[in-house]
Amino acid sequence: WQARTGQIDMLLTFFMMAALYALVRWHTERRALWLYVFYGAIAFGALAKGPPAYLFPILCVIAFYWRDKTARKSIHLIIGTIAVWTIFFAWYTPAHMFAPAEESARELTVWESIYRNTIGRLLGVSKADYPWAYVISIPTDLLPWGLLLPWALPWAWRRCKTDDGIRMALAWIVPAFIFFSLSIGKRAIYLLPLMPVFSILLSASVAHLVVAYRTRWRRNALTIWGVALVILGIAPFVIPFTELAHFFSGGIALFGLCVFACGVASIVYARNTDATSIHRYYAGTFAIAATLAAMYVLPTINIEKGAKDFCEPVREAAREGEIQLYSLAFSREEYIFYSEHHHIPLFTDVIINDSNRDKDPMMVGMVQRAAQESIGDAVEQVEIEDFDHLTDEDILRLKEAVDNLVTSGGFQGGNVRSVRDLLVETLEELDKDFASDTPTFAFVQTKDWRWMLALRPALRLHPIIKHRPVGSRDMLLIGNEAAL
Repeated sequence: WQARTGQIDMLLTFFMMAALYALVRWHTERRALWLYVFYGAIAFGALAKGPPAYLFPILCVIAFYWRDKTARKSIHLIIGTIAVWTIFFAWYTPAHMFAPAEESARELTVWESIYRNTIGRLLGVSKADYPWAYVISIPTDLLPWGLLLPWALPWAWRRCKTDDGIRMALAWIVPAFIFFSLSIGKRAIYLLPLMPVFSILLSASVAHLVVAYRTRWRRNALTIWGVALVILGIAPFVIPFTELAHFFSGGIALFGLCVFACGVASIVYARNTDATSIHRYYAGTFAIAATLAAMYVLPTINIEKGAKDFCEPVREAAREGEIQLYSLAFSREEYIFYSEHHHIPLFTDVIINDSNRDKDPMMVGMVQRAAQESIGDAVEQVEIEDFDHLTDEDILRLKEAVDNLVTSGGFQGGNVRSVRDLLVETLEELDKDFASDTPTFAFVQTKDWRWMLALRPALRLHPIIKHRPVGSRDMLLIGNEAAL
């Protein structure tokens, strides 16, 4: 369970690269064998991760062959699609029917389960972010090579009309990037199948950059990288003069000195040569910085900002016997890893029950997300003096904030009321699980615990085992008496 999510995404990426390789071979050779490999890789990707495996290769095919009707016909999209989903549902349907239900309150059909884990996530019921989020995250994820995207992308665009390989790479990246940018739910790992193709484009463009007559471009790019390293190297020596002084250590000082030296060396080389070894400086200095950060910086930060210490009670309980673990209104892999136990996420996906089963799932998801945000905003305005020792008056004011929102007629009339009732129903089921003799824990952010207490005041009876910031989140670890 500890690394299940990451392993599945890596497996998906493997099959997506196999599909892309088969597509390239089919494009150059037109052998039927490669079509079988292409659709077979998509089917195995779907078995690993579900319907998202279909998006990357099909969007690529449509974008690459959109002017070539003959090629589109010869690739047999309809027959291939039927074959992929026949293989998928031949496994998924019986697997869904006979698997134990994760949540007794939600007995989902096959289609509802697929919707919940695909469209529901894209609608942003969990991990919502702005359309431009990937524009920021991809250059960061590709560091240090992300700094060369301003060179690589125009370079690729100029060559895509004459180079089928470059055009295929862009057809793989651009449509998927646009699709996931337009979806509301976003995580960097959703675009993992793009990263190998980005690496191909970047390496090809850098190979051209080091021999091109673009000395000024190389010098400026390496100078920017060197300045960034110099600033990063100075930063540790500012720590002793701040409230974070207890973080400073000999290892962090060594990190700062080495990174500073790498930055100065990069700047000196860029200013005094034609910088044809820019790729070596990028790779070498980044490797030094990353290695020292892993050895000295990240372990120190992780003690204070990571989830390891926060998850310790759950981890110890899981090692001793059977427990139940929930994650409420958010779900993060690091909490699974450091708890050494799988958690059941609630309020991260669309809630399906008899009242909305026949309605448009996309509209249901959008309404639920907006209403849940409205309820959260309403209780956020309530001032609470001591969250670890809530009074009857605090609970009453939280409840009144939600009641006022419902009676005010805001947000499309009765939508808040209906969504509130769905949330209350799920919280009642959660409360029943907490009443068991099995040690039961729940991770929840303070801002979300507010509206949960407003909707289900009885949750206040469950003790707060831990309350502290974890990274940017103010986190609570809630438990029942057996957990305590």
